Amino acid sequence: MYEIRRQCYEKNLVVIALLVSGKRGLSPIYNQDVLSILGLFILNRFRKITYEEVIAMLKFDLMDTVAGRQLYEMGQQKGLQKGLQKELMNVRDMLLDALEARFGLIPHKMIDKIRTIDQSEMLNSLFKQAMRCPDLQSFKKQLS
Repeated sequence: MYEIRRQCYEKNLVVIALLVSGKRGLSPIYNQDVLSILGLFILNRFRKITYEEVIAMLKFDLMDTVAGRQLYEMGQQKGLQKGLQKELMNVRDMLLDALEARFGLIPHKMIDKIRTIDQSEMLNSLFKQAMRCPDLQSFKKQLS
């Protein structure tokens, strides 16, 4: 197998030519090795292929397949998660900016506690409290 693989790396077109020509008399093990290496060669080529190239090669839209729809849904979920994380980060930053504008320097422990909150409703409620609290101590009680 190693020798075949080395030859394929040196002259990968020879493997394709052998398969295309239908050369007979090769051992089944050799044929399997050639097919395995050809599969790896093709797979390596597909890693850099674009969506448009796949559509052009296959002559159909990937969204017409179960795998295509699954990939689309996975992408949507990933995008939603990133969007939610970005929204939470923005709300945290706005809350910290509001606290700093109202009360000046904010203790690091409070900043760390706010940065761990991962519920949008809670952050929005704290933002409103930051606007209403008379001092940082009152807000700290709300945070606990």
